[in-house]
Amino acid sequence: MMTEKSIGGRNFQIFLKALYDKFVATYTDKAARLGEYAYSGDGNKMELLCVNKRIYFTDNVLAIEEHTESSEEISTTTVTIEQEDGIDTVDRVELAWKEIEYLIEK
Repeated sequence: MMTEKSIGGRNFQIFLKALYDKFVATYTDKAARLGEYAYSGDGNKMELLCVNKRIYFTDNVLAIEEHTESSEEISTTTVTIEQEDGIDTVDRVELAWKEIEYLIEK
């Protein structure tokens, strides 16, 4: 992703990269995709293909999107990430992982 001259176009949101790596190691029979910032319109999202959902982070929010097949609408569920003085007081990767496990087992 990075060379001595420049950062390549393949740069990931680090929390999503950690989630993606954990997902593919844990759920070897399930499909997921991690977008790449420079090359995809959803580069800041992790797509859980097996449950038709996308996960992403904003400053203090974990968002889970679901696209309905019957319409173009996107339903978004959010979980607020607790912070103190702008610093997470919980591990956002573990928080998201619990949500992923719930979605997979549901």
